[in-house]
Amino acid sequence: MYAFATISFIVGTFIFLYVGMDALDIDKWKSSKASPGTSIAVSSTLFALVLVGRAAFVFPIANITNYIKKRLSTKIEL
Repeated sequence: MYAFATISFIVGTFIFLYVGMDALDIDKWKSSKASPGTSIAVSSTLFALVLVGRAAFVFPIANITNYIKKRLSTKIEL
């Protein structure tokens, strides 16, 4: 159990650092042909899709967990 949590933490940290360092690469920003409006539209669309995808999985799983656990004290509040 702790091994998976540790691996998850390390991988999350690595991805965060990689994306952060990649976003600071000025040469990539200079060579981009997309307009700022296109970049904002793509970013907004991806952000909305991530939120919808997260909600599509979190709420049903929480409801299934609440259905399985009969005691009131162990229920996950939505």
